[in-house]
Amino acid sequence: MKKLELPYLDTITVKGRTYLYLRNGKPRVRLKAAPGSEACPREYWHLRRGQPSTASPTRWDQLTASHYQSSK
Repeated sequence: MKKLELPYLDTITVKGRTYLYLRNGKPRVRLKAAPGSEACPREYWHLRRGQPSTASPTRWDQLTASHYQSSK
């Protein structure tokens, strides 16, 4: 995996898994894209500009959203 050298980017490894976090004066925000993927730098710059993450929501988020929409 190629290490990204970008400002405000923290790389943390826990139990053999690598996570990337953006720290920009606020609490850290985890990048959902896999480290080393093409989507990772794209998501970094979206978050850096203050835009929402471009990574797809988790399955749990999709289930919750569909549940609330079905009750309307």
